[in-house]
This record gives sequence, structure tokens and C-alpha cells, in this order.
Amino acid sequence: MPAPYIGFDCAFGLGRRLALALIVAAALTLSGCRDDYPREWPAADTPWRDECPQLAGSYWIGNVGPLLRAPSFHDNVLREIIGDNRGARYWETLTISGDPATALELHVSRSDAQVQAALAEIAAAAPANARLIETLQTPEGRWSSAYARMTDAEFAANRRLVIPQHDSRGELRRGRDYLCRDGWLVSPRFFQDYPARRDSSLPPEEVRGEVWFGRSVAGDLIAQERYREQAALNLWCGDGCFSVPMGEWAQRHWRRWKRNEASASADQATPPSVAGDFESSRPILESPEALSVAPRLPDLNVSLRPLLPAGVQLQDILPRRGQAVLVLAARHSDAIVPFFTALERSGQFGPQRVISLQRATGGGVRLQLLLQIPPEGPDTPLGQMQARMLGLLPLGVDFLKLRAEGDRWVLQVYIRDPRQIRALSEAMTADPEIGSFEADLQPPDASGAMRARLRFRERAVEHALP
Repeated sequence: MPAPYIGFDCAFGLGRRLALALIVAAALTLSGCRDDYPREWPAADTPWRDECPQLAGSYWIGNVGPLLRAPSFHDNVLREIIGDNRGARYWETLTISGDPATALELHVSRSDAQVQAALAEIAAAAPANARLIETLQTPEGRWSSAYARMTDAEFAANRRLVIPQHDSRGELRRGRDYLCRDGWLVSPRFFQDYPARRDSSLPPEEVRGEVWFGRSVAGDLIAQERYREQAALNLWCGDGCFSVPMGEWAQRHWRRWKRNEASASADQATPPSVAGDFESSRPILESPEALSVAPRLPDLNVSLRPLLPAGVQLQDILPRRGQAVLVLAARHSDAIVPFFTALERSGQFGPQRVISLQRATGGGVRLQLLLQIPPEGPDTPLGQMQARMLGLLPLGVDFLKLRAEGDRWVLQVYIRDPRQIRALSEAMTADPEIGSFEADLQPPDASGAMRARLRFRERAVEHALP
């Protein structure tokens, strides 16, 4: 927290220009010179003693007109829970509870109508958005594609990047996030000077002044931002202009969020759950390249069991249309997630897909995983190249897939640090049998991990004639 703010109305240092500045100041009305509480607002309700204000209540922080939003929280500690409250995902109500002498609980919410309006705006922005929204709101979507490799917490974090929540909660603690002074709750005022610099980066954020929160006698949440700002008077002298420094002025500006009459939870629907049971709606197609799985089940069982994470049981292996269905059981679905990565890193199996999940009444899950068993053995070109790639992968890089594409190979990996792709590129460059290659990265997910695709050719080896 910044040092205590020493309030003043028109404090400035004039130095040698004192006489000129006094004349100019007498002729001007400067917005920063008076601490005027808006006359049309209900009076501020502040305690007589030097204690914290009672802010408990519900406040409307959404639209206040067809084209008008309530004031923003972008420059104070409440933004940690509320954000700047702009764009399609804005919150509508803020409920404050708790004892400000120790900590405050903040609960922000939006109606189901607002959630659906935000989703419609997101879906209309790009054709792929509508499919993504549908995927993120169904149990089958939860276990599709790369989402199956995420824990429930990681998936929820990715979902929040797209799907607006109906509500969210947070806490502010006295001494860490705010102070109490003269019957007001005092937050640092965060400031960032726009526009961006020449290198397109934003200037660093700094604490400049404070924001004082209180409540009016009508139950509205009110706030005053207080900060100092250098002022100057630009004068026209006939032949040119010059600027007269006016010193440092105290600026004070008011905001208000009206008391919310409706219940904070009104018109809220339960968001779609992705934790339910499901049976995949996608048909299981015959694999034209796979060998019959049934004769290979004993060997498959031996290969799979060392890959099982602790707490995961392989209950059965069922042949299905030239592929294998693994029946897995665990106390929690998160325990099964590392198994998917272990399958890929082993280099022995083809693509995988979760086709069903059931949750037991007493706890635990039963998951069925469709697994392709490729006919390629270790002596085939694919098997040899896959073994080579697995040997080159740096620590922390997960193997996803390798396939032939014309005269090139396409390798897909999962990385958690951009520096890992550089380490992999250096290893491939040093390999005498790998020629030119190119790499591209997909945007990171909520955990910061990224998918990378590398296309490369084998280096032509010249053999000397005997």
C-alpha cells in the first residue's frame, strides 16, 4: 500500500512565479481546486469516528442505460474480482459482505439473459466459436481431443476463457488490499499512461493516488479518486506562446453505483454441467489399417499395465472393430489423465478417444477409452522414425503424433515452455538423418501449455561407390 495520502484542495508550489500564478489563479476555476460532492446525490454516510465504512449490500454495476455503463473498477483493488467490467462479459451486480475491519467478501454475478447475450456475441464473431461453445458445455466435449489431457481444474480454467460465468467470488483483506481512514475504505489508485510506446508495449503501471470508497445514506456505493497532477497554464502572447508551471494540484473525481433492489441471484440459471455421465455420439468406424486386435490382447495387456498411473485400474480390454476399448477405473477422473500422456509417449499406440464415462454413486469413475493399435512394428519406417523422435524429445515435451505427409514427416508435440521447442529444434538440427524442417505453435491454453507441429524431411545420405 502507498504511504498515507495527505489531502489538500489547492496546494501548489509557485516559486519565483508566485505573483503571476496568484493573478492567473484568481481568474480561473480549476476542477481540482474544490472537493465538491455532487449536490444531486444522497449525502455520504460516513462514521463519526476513524473507522471502516459499512459497505455491506448489493450494488448495480452493469448497464445504466442503452449506451451507458456504470463506472469502471479498472484503477482500484476491486478489479481483481470484477475486472474492468467492459465488453460483452460485464458483470451486473456486486454484493459486498463481511467485516471491513478484517476482510470483505465480494460476490459478482450476471443474469442468465446476460450470459446468453454474451455467448451470442462471441459465437457471431467467428464460425468456429459456436462449435467451441457447444463443446465446452457438454460432458462429451469435456473429454474430447486435447481436453481429455486436462484435469478438471485445468479444463475449468480453459472454459472460463470462453464461457462467461454466472458468478464469481473473491476476498479483500485489510492491510493487504485496503486501509480504513476517516470512515472511508482506501485503495491504491493504479495508473497507466497511454498511448503505447514506440515499440508497441504499454508503459509500466504505477500507483498514483488513492480511491476512497464509502456509502451514501440511500445505500449507494460511492467512491472518490484522489491524485496529484502537474498543471501548467498556456498563455498566448501575440508573437508566440509560453507555458507557466502551476505546480502540483490535487484532483478529486466522484463515482457512484446505485443500490441494487433485486436479489443478487435473481434470474440466474444453473450453468451446464460437464461432470455428468456420457456415451459418445460418434460412431466407432472400422479401422482399415488395423490388424485384428483379439490375438494381440495378451501382449497388449502386458504393454499397457506399466503405463498405468497410481490408483488407476485396467479392468478389461475389449476388441472393437479392429481397435481396442480399454475399461479404466479410478477414484477420480483426474487420476486417469496422466495415462493418456503415457500412451502417447510410449510410441506403441495410435490415436485415442474417450467414448464413455460413468460416475459411481458411492464415488469413483469408470472410463472407456478407444485405442488404435497400429500395424506398424518397430522395424517399419514409421516405427523407426517414431523411436528416433522419442529419443530427441527434451524433458517435459510430450509426444502426441507422428505421420507421413508425402515426402515429409509431421510431428506433433505438447510443450509447456517456448524454450523447449528451441531445444527440440537444436536436437533435430544436430541429427544427421534429419534435413530441413519448420515449426509452428498454437496459442497457449489456460495452463500455459502449447501444441507444436514440426514438418521435416529426412536428409539424403550419399553412399560412396566401392
